[in-house]
Amino acid sequence: MKKSVSKNTGSSSNSTGSNSTDSKPIDDLISSLKKIAQFDSPKNLTLNQRLHEFGVPPVIIIESDSLVRLQQAIASIELLINQDLVKKGQKALTKVRFQGESLSSESKLSELIIHLNSRDFFSTASLVILQEPGKLKEKSFDSFFNAARKCEDSLTIIVFKTLPILKIWKEIFKEFTPYSIKKMPLANLIKWIERQAKLKGLSGITAEAAEFLAKELEESVDLIDQALDKISLSSKLDALIDLEAVKKLYTAGVHKDSFSLFQSIAKKDLLLSELILDELLDTGMHPLQLTGFISKCIRVIATNKTKSASLSSDLSNQWFLRNLPSASFSESRLKDALKILAEIDQDIKGKNYGEEQLLKSRIINI
Repeated sequence: MKKSVSKNTGSSSNSTGSNSTDSKPIDDLISSLKKIAQFDSPKNLTLNQRLHEFGVPPVIIIESDSLVRLQQAIASIELLINQDLVKKGQKALTKVRFQGESLSSESKLSELIIHLNSRDFFSTASLVILQEPGKLKEKSFDSFFNAARKCEDSLTIIVFKTLPILKIWKEIFKEFTPYSIKKMPLANLIKWIERQAKLKGLSGITAEAAEFLAKELEESVDLIDQALDKISLSSKLDALIDLEAVKKLYTAGVHKDSFSLFQSIAKKDLLLSELILDELLDTGMHPLQLTGFISKCIRVIATNKTKSASLSSDLSNQWFLRNLPSASFSESRLKDALKILAEIDQDIKGKNYGEEQLLKSRIINI
């Protein structure tokens, strides 16, 4: 996505028929909110008048494929606005969340609009978070945005994994330019991992260990955060985590259980596969983490069967290969498995719920 230079109420440079949408980096929004928290303003200004002073719209649209980073961004937005409110002797925001799917109900939509138009007895203003409302009917869509534009003491945050490309939404994006939380470069991700490790009670994690974890989990922030949770729970308070500790505390345990899953899949033992899969999911492993591991197993078997002279160290790891039931996979089964895994990955990435059930229903076809 290219960066927009228009104001939040200006028009996008994209045509309505385009599949892309201009967006701004989330850091632009956080920077504006920091200025609001730093500078004084008359106490009689409404929340939206205050936001407008610094170019922040009453409706903030955020695109992010990482739940962890999205939650961090929303927490920062809430904190900075509350700092401004408290500085003026006012009460903190009341926060309420709605799932987009639920707004097909007239009663739920009415409840949302009531929250936009009213304040809690204990608060000065409200923060309404709307998750994935891409399928709002046109009548509901108009009712919601008409209310959101008029509210003086409510801020609405709309979040998407991927921005919808429907014409009705493209018109909204011209009025309220979306903010995007983009994938971090590896160097930035390593620094993020180092900060997260400290937030989870560790004294830190070495850059080498952080890089290993990032590459092992294909730079998925959400999976890395889950891994850090497991590492912190398995470590002493204030422990410094190095590369050896990461491999011992995280990778070895994951591989052991995941190998059992792959071996049962190879044997077409559906009952055992489902039991192991349930156990792994119950421990907090994400479906994409499991499909990533199974995909690696398939690729290791496939590349070693071809005896390629230019195998990467990752795919020629003999210890890894020895733990795989290579004989169970013909060339045609390997090709079919890679195709099925790619489809599962694509379907999971496009969903906001039901990922585990989707994985269970498709994994038996490998």
